[in-house]
Amino acid sequence: MEKNAESIQQLRQENQRLHKRLSEAIACKRGVIDEAFNKRGVEKEAYRNMSEKDALTVQDQKVLSKTKRLNAQKHITQTKQQHLEELRREYQRMKAEAGGGAPSADAHARKKEEEAMKLRAQENRLEKIQFKCKEAENITVNYQKVKRHLQVRLDVVHVTPLQMISCSMFFSSTHFSPWSLLFPSLTSGPQEESLTFQGILDSLEAEILKCREELNKMQILNQEARSSKKAAKVTS
Repeated sequence: MEKNAESIQQLRQENQRLHKRLSEAIACKRGVIDEAFNKRGVEKEAYRNMSEKDALTVQDQKVLSKTKRLNAQKHITQTKQQHLEELRREYQRMKAEAGGGAPSADAHARKKEEEAMKLRAQENRLEKIQFKCKEAENITVNYQKVKRHLQVRLDVVHVTPLQMISCSMFFSSTHFSPWSLLFPSLTSGPQEESLTFQGILDSLEAEILKCREELNKMQILNQEARSSKKAAKVTS
Protein backbone atom coordinates (compact mmCIF):
# COMPACT_ATOMS: atom_id res chain seq x y z
CA MET A 1 0.00 0.00 0.00
CA GLU A 2 2.78 2.39 0.94
CA LYS A 3 4.59 1.50 -2.28
CA ASN A 4 1.52 2.33 -4.37
CA ALA A 5 1.24 5.70 -2.65
CA GLU A 6 4.83 6.50 -3.53
CA SER A 7 4.19 5.54 -7.18
CA ILE A 8 1.11 7.74 -7.29
CA GLN A 9 3.07 10.63 -5.82
CA GLN A 10 5.83 10.20 -8.41
CA LEU A 11 3.29 10.07 -11.25
CA ARG A 12 1.66 13.23 -9.98
CA GLN A 13 4.98 15.01 -9.89
CA GLU A 14 5.83 13.81 -13.38
CA ASN A 15 2.41 14.93 -14.61
CA GLN A 16 2.93 18.37 -13.07
CA ARG A 17 6.35 18.63 -14.69
CA LEU A 18 4.95 17.72 -18.12
CA HIS A 19 2.12 20.21 -17.71
CA LYS A 20 4.65 22.86 -16.88
CA ARG A 21 6.73 22.07 -19.97
CA LEU A 22 3.59 22.12 -22.12
CA SER A 23 2.58 25.49 -20.71
CA GLU A 24 6.05 26.87 -21.36
CA ALA A 25 5.99 25.58 -24.94
CA ILE A 26 2.56 27.10 -25.57
CA ALA A 27 3.68 30.37 -24.04
CA CYS A 28 6.82 30.34 -26.17
CA LYS A 29 4.81 29.66 -29.33
CA ARG A 30 2.40 32.46 -28.49
CA GLY A 31 5.34 34.71 -27.83
CA VAL A 32 6.73 34.01 -31.29
CA ILE A 33 3.35 34.60 -32.92
CA ASP A 34 2.78 37.78 -30.89
CA GLU A 35 6.18 39.12 -31.85
CA ALA A 36 5.80 38.24 -35.53
CA PHE A 37 2.30 39.73 -35.81
CA ASN A 38 2.75 42.73 -33.56
CA LYS A 39 0.09 45.39 -34.22
CA ARG A 40 -1.84 42.99 -36.45
CA GLY A 41 -4.45 41.64 -34.11
CA VAL A 42 -6.68 39.87 -36.62
CA GLU A 43 -3.83 37.88 -38.19
CA LYS A 44 -2.33 37.17 -34.77
CA GLU A 45 -5.54 35.50 -33.59
CA ALA A 46 -5.72 33.43 -36.80
CA TYR A 47 -2.20 32.06 -36.23
CA ARG A 48 -2.41 31.65 -32.46
CA ASN A 49 -3.43 27.98 -32.57
CA MET A 50 -0.88 27.07 -35.29
CA SER A 51 2.56 25.64 -34.78
CA GLU A 52 5.56 27.66 -35.85
CA LYS A 53 6.09 25.38 -38.86
CA ASP A 54 2.48 25.66 -40.05
CA ALA A 55 2.49 29.43 -39.59
CA LEU A 56 5.75 29.67 -41.54
CA THR A 57 4.34 27.54 -44.38
CA VAL A 58 1.27 29.74 -44.66
CA GLN A 59 3.42 32.85 -44.65
CA ASP A 60 5.69 31.41 -47.37
CA GLN A 61 2.67 30.79 -49.57
CA LYS A 62 1.43 34.33 -49.01
CA VAL A 63 4.87 35.77 -49.77
CA LEU A 64 5.08 33.75 -53.00
CA SER A 65 1.63 34.93 -54.08
CA LYS A 66 2.42 38.55 -53.30
CA THR A 67 5.77 38.27 -55.10
CA LYS A 68 4.03 37.07 -58.26
CA ARG A 69 1.57 39.94 -58.04
CA LEU A 70 4.42 42.38 -57.50
CA ASN A 71 6.31 41.10 -60.55
CA ALA A 72 3.16 41.39 -62.66
CA GLN A 73 2.60 44.95 -61.47
CA LYS A 74 6.24 45.82 -62.20
CA HIS A 75 5.86 44.52 -65.75
CA ILE A 76 2.68 46.55 -66.26
CA THR A 77 4.34 49.64 -64.81
CA GLN A 78 7.39 49.25 -67.04
CA THR A 79 5.20 48.83 -70.14
CA LYS A 80 3.17 51.92 -69.29
CA GLN A 81 6.31 53.93 -68.60
CA GLN A 82 7.73 53.00 -72.00
CA HIS A 83 4.47 53.96 -73.67
CA LEU A 84 4.42 57.24 -71.73
CA GLU A 85 7.97 58.00 -72.82
CA GLU A 86 7.05 57.35 -76.45
CA LEU A 87 4.05 59.69 -76.16
CA ARG A 88 6.23 62.31 -74.51
CA ARG A 89 8.76 62.19 -77.34
CA GLU A 90 5.99 62.37 -79.91
CA TYR A 91 4.46 65.36 -78.13
CA GLN A 92 7.79 67.19 -78.07
CA ARG A 93 8.32 66.47 -81.75
CA MET A 94 4.88 67.78 -82.67
CA LYS A 95 5.39 70.81 -80.44
CA ALA A 96 8.69 71.63 -82.14
CA GLU A 97 7.12 71.26 -85.58
CA ALA A 98 4.17 73.47 -84.62
CA GLY A 99 6.46 76.18 -83.23
CA GLY A 100 8.11 76.70 -86.59
CA GLY A 101 11.05 78.52 -84.97
CA ALA A 102 14.51 77.46 -83.96
CA PRO A 103 14.47 74.28 -81.88
CA SER A 104 15.06 74.61 -78.18
CA ALA A 105 18.04 73.14 -76.38
CA ASP A 106 15.94 70.19 -75.18
CA ALA A 107 14.63 69.52 -78.67
CA HIS A 108 18.17 69.69 -80.05
CA ALA A 109 19.39 67.25 -77.40
CA ARG A 110 16.53 64.86 -78.14
CA LYS A 111 17.28 65.09 -81.84
CA LYS A 112 20.93 64.23 -81.23
CA GLU A 113 19.88 61.31 -79.04
CA GLU A 114 17.53 59.98 -81.73
CA GLU A 115 20.26 60.35 -84.35
CA ALA A 116 22.69 58.50 -82.10
CA MET A 117 20.16 55.68 -81.70
CA LYS A 118 19.71 55.51 -85.48
CA LEU A 119 23.48 55.45 -85.92
CA ARG A 120 23.83 52.54 -83.49
CA ALA A 121 21.06 50.70 -85.33
CA GLN A 122 22.87 51.26 -88.64
CA GLU A 123 26.13 50.02 -87.13
CA ASN A 124 24.45 46.85 -85.89
CA ARG A 125 22.88 46.32 -89.30
CA LEU A 126 26.25 46.90 -90.95
CA GLU A 127 27.92 44.27 -88.75
CA LYS A 128 25.21 41.71 -89.59
CA ILE A 129 25.52 42.41 -93.30
CA GLN A 130 29.31 42.12 -93.17
CA PHE A 131 28.98 38.76 -91.40
CA LYS A 132 26.53 37.48 -94.02
CA CYS A 133 28.77 38.70 -96.84
CA LYS A 134 31.74 36.88 -95.34
CA GLU A 135 29.69 33.71 -94.95
CA ALA A 136 28.49 33.91 -98.56
CA GLU A 137 32.07 34.43 -99.77
CA ASN A 138 33.24 31.35 -97.84
CA ILE A 139 30.44 29.23 -99.28
CA THR A 140 31.27 30.43 -102.81
CA VAL A 141 34.95 29.54 -102.35
CA ASN A 142 34.01 26.05 -101.12
CA TYR A 143 31.69 25.48 -104.09
CA GLN A 144 34.44 26.53 -106.48
CA LYS A 145 36.86 24.09 -104.84
CA VAL A 146 34.31 21.31 -105.26
CA LYS A 147 33.77 22.27 -108.88
CA ARG A 148 37.51 22.13 -109.66
CA HIS A 149 37.81 18.83 -107.81
CA LEU A 150 34.98 17.25 -109.79
CA GLN A 151 36.01 18.76 -113.13
CA VAL A 152 39.21 16.67 -113.29
CA ARG A 153 37.12 13.51 -112.82
CA LEU A 154 34.51 14.30 -115.43
CA ASP A 155 35.45 11.23 -117.51
CA VAL A 156 34.22 8.91 -114.74
CA VAL A 157 30.64 7.79 -115.24
CA HIS A 158 29.66 6.18 -111.98
CA VAL A 159 30.14 7.51 -108.48
CA THR A 160 32.37 5.28 -106.36
CA PRO A 161 32.78 5.20 -102.56
CA LEU A 162 36.33 6.59 -102.94
CA GLN A 163 34.99 9.59 -104.86
CA MET A 164 32.27 10.07 -102.24
CA ILE A 165 34.91 10.28 -99.49
CA SER A 166 37.05 12.65 -101.57
CA CYS A 167 34.11 14.99 -102.19
CA SER A 168 33.03 14.99 -98.55
CA MET A 169 36.26 16.81 -97.58
CA PHE A 170 35.13 19.83 -99.60
CA PHE A 171 31.48 19.78 -98.46
CA SER A 172 32.28 19.45 -94.75
CA SER A 173 32.49 23.23 -94.19
CA THR A 174 29.32 24.16 -96.17
CA HIS A 175 25.58 23.76 -95.54
CA PHE A 176 25.05 22.14 -98.95
CA SER A 177 24.62 18.36 -98.98
CA PRO A 178 25.58 16.69 -102.28
CA TRP A 179 24.35 13.26 -101.27
CA SER A 180 20.84 14.03 -102.49
CA LEU A 181 22.46 14.53 -105.90
CA LEU A 182 24.70 11.46 -105.70
CA PHE A 183 21.98 9.11 -104.41
CA PRO A 184 18.53 10.43 -105.43
CA SER A 185 17.03 6.98 -104.81
CA LEU A 186 17.46 7.52 -101.07
CA THR A 187 14.96 10.38 -101.10
CA SER A 188 12.63 10.02 -104.09
CA GLY A 189 11.87 7.94 -107.20
CA PRO A 190 13.40 4.70 -108.44
CA GLN A 191 17.16 4.27 -108.50
CA GLU A 192 18.85 5.59 -111.63
CA GLU A 193 21.13 3.17 -113.45
CA SER A 194 23.94 5.71 -113.78
CA LEU A 195 24.78 9.22 -112.60
CA THR A 196 27.61 11.25 -114.12
CA PHE A 197 29.59 14.01 -112.56
CA GLN A 198 28.35 16.40 -115.24
CA GLY A 199 24.94 16.50 -113.55
CA ILE A 200 26.58 17.22 -110.22
CA LEU A 201 28.65 20.00 -111.81
CA ASP A 202 25.53 21.57 -113.30
CA SER A 203 23.80 21.55 -109.93
CA LEU A 204 26.85 23.00 -108.21
CA GLU A 205 27.16 25.69 -110.89
CA ALA A 206 23.55 26.71 -110.23
CA GLU A 207 24.24 26.87 -106.49
CA ILE A 208 27.34 29.00 -107.10
CA LEU A 209 25.37 31.46 -109.24
CA LYS A 210 22.67 31.65 -106.59
CA CYS A 211 25.29 32.28 -103.92
CA ARG A 212 26.92 35.00 -106.01
CA GLU A 213 23.57 36.75 -106.47
CA GLU A 214 23.02 36.68 -102.72
CA LEU A 215 26.54 38.03 -102.18
CA ASN A 216 25.89 40.91 -104.59
CA LYS A 217 22.69 41.80 -102.74
CA MET A 218 24.52 41.73 -99.43
CA GLN A 219 27.27 43.97 -100.80
CA ILE A 220 24.68 46.51 -101.97
CA LEU A 221 23.05 46.51 -98.53
CA ASN A 222 26.50 46.87 -97.01
CA GLN A 223 27.19 49.96 -99.10
CA GLU A 224 23.80 51.46 -98.21
CA ALA A 225 24.46 50.95 -94.51
CA ARG A 226 27.88 52.60 -94.82
CA SER A 227 26.38 55.58 -96.64
CA SER A 228 23.69 55.97 -93.98
CA LYS A 229 26.34 55.85 -91.27
CA LYS A 230 28.38 58.60 -92.95
CA ALA A 231 25.28 60.77 -93.48
CA ALA A 232 24.28 60.40 -89.83
CA LYS A 233 27.76 61.46 -88.71
CA VAL A 234 27.71 64.53 -90.98
CA THR A 235 24.36 65.76 -89.62
CA SER A 236 25.30 65.19 -85.96
